[in-house]
Amino acid sequence: MRRSEFNVDDYEAMQTCEYGTNELFEKTITCPYCWERFSTVVEPSLELGETYVEDCYICCRPIEMTVVAKEEDSIDIRATAIDGNAF
Repeated sequence: MRRSEFNVDDYEAMQTCEYGTNELFEKTITCPYCWERFSTVVEPSLELGETYVEDCYICCRPIEMTVVAKEEDSIDIRATAIDGNAF
């Protein structure tokens, strides 16, 4: 989209998610490798059962994140190790 074609209504539409807000959920998880706890943010548009990979902020190894519960104002994720990534 060229800058001249962009308008405020388009921007507001891009900032809205399924629940009508663009707020991210902050979650504290425990790394399945180094067992350190760290905070991460989760997109509210993720669906139940959806998975994605995020690196641990401490040891930098990949963690598979799975959405295990979802409500209108909260989301729960499960963090699991990916096979073959242990020391």
